[in-house]
Amino acid sequence: MSYLGPKALGDFADSSIVTLTGTQALTNKTVNGRDPTTDGAKLDGIEASADVTDATNVAAAGALMTTGGSMTGDIDLGQNNKALFGGTGGDLEIYHDGTNAYIDNNDGQLYIRNNVDGDDGGDIRIQAKAGEDGIIVQDDGNVALYYDGGGPKLYTQITGAGITGFLDVSGHVEAIGVEETVYDLGTTGGTITPNFTNGAIQKITLNNNLTFSAFTSPVAGQSITLIIDTNGTGRTLTSTMLFAGGNKTMSTTDTTDVMTVLYDGANYLANYVTDFS
Repeated sequence: MSYLGPKALGDFADSSIVTLTGTQALTNKTVNGRDPTTDGAKLDGIEASADVTDATNVAAAGALMTTGGSMTGDIDLGQNNKALFGGTGGDLEIYHDGTNAYIDNNDGQLYIRNNVDGDDGGDIRIQAKAGEDGIIVQDDGNVALYYDGGGPKLYTQITGAGITGFLDVSGHVEAIGVEETVYDLGTTGGTITPNFTNGAIQKITLNNNLTFSAFTSPVAGQSITLIIDTNGTGRTLTSTMLFAGGNKTMSTTDTTDVMTVLYDGANYLANYVTDFS
């Protein structure tokens, strides 16, 4: 049923469907229990007094000013909906595609920074699994790489870099200006099993005869040069290693000997040189 001319709405049944064409005056009739005339006057008043530049009014309406504001709830972005920064086109995009999360920078450098407002002492930690550090960038300290959440394996230090454990290298290694630390086993005698992780050059001062047949936890390719201060006369060496020329006789005087040992994965190959004096 269409209403095209002046007519009282009361002439229609409540269940009638009325189509109004043009501007019509509704008097003495409610729509869905509401008086259109009264409600219209209220809306006109709200529109006239509304000030969308007033942060208080905007916040009271549950909205934020374009100039900024504080959220008290989450912002829920759907899959592939991006948070865009930096103007048209999004120089920086943060989003999730339903499987993976992305931080895409399309202009300039990407900085991940800490302690920006002052030196708060906080580090930057990257964890592939919660609670397991992968990379730690320390405040005023080193940068360390971790394996499976354990201790640091590779780290920077004031003098260069350090490694904990073994370094497996494939290909050519060129070392220039390398300084080797000499590890001191102290004054001792009897059976020793030097640990390669203490260094490839080690020294010992004897107070008794020496037994030396193996490294601690040997790995094929390891070699140790052992500087021996006989610190007396008549010292003897007992060993099951394979010696060059079959010679494993120590100096009989108070002097210095040098023993070099290579482990090939099956045998210890040794060379013994006496009497550095």
